[in-house]
Amino acid sequence: MQNFLRAARVSSLVLILFAAPANPQSTALHQNSIVRETALKIEKVNRRPGSPVELAIKNYEKLLKSKPNDATILNNLGANYFLAGRVFEAQSILRKAVQRGPQLTQVRVNLAIVLNKTFNPGLAIETLQGVLKQEPQFVRAREILCEIYGQEKMNSEAISCFEVLDKSGNLSAV
Repeated sequence: MQNFLRAARVSSLVLILFAAPANPQSTALHQNSIVRETALKIEKVNRRPGSPVELAIKNYEKLLKSKPNDATILNNLGANYFLAGRVFEAQSILRKAVQRGPQLTQVRVNLAIVLNKTFNPGLAIETLQGVLKQEPQFVRAREILCEIYGQEKMNSEAISCFEVLDKSGNLSAV
């Protein structure tokens, strides 16, 4: 799970940089380039046979055979599929995880990250809004929602969203 969140953070950093107002300083462009290159390198390494992610996938697939309804195992398998660049498989497995454990907000946040990656930002937004109705103080869910609003050029929603983070004292976390 920690690996998934780390990779998701790298992915969301790209979204933050894309959603941020244009910065005339070359350092912002340089950071954007570094983040993109890092995300691509992580994905490439994770796709290699025998990589820790591929081994984790095999282990979670074995576990899933003995516990096919375990939302945590489904989530972790989906997270590792995502890390390996198998985003459509990740989406399918994370949907099952949400069905098995709808109360697990982190699973729904992971699904939203994958939905956005698979070009379904509308459903990602809807999923994150549902998470925030259930758990309004879930900072990471709100950060991702703000980022997607910005990515989708939903400027007034993005501004409102970032204002909520700022008022809660969590804007510096983004």
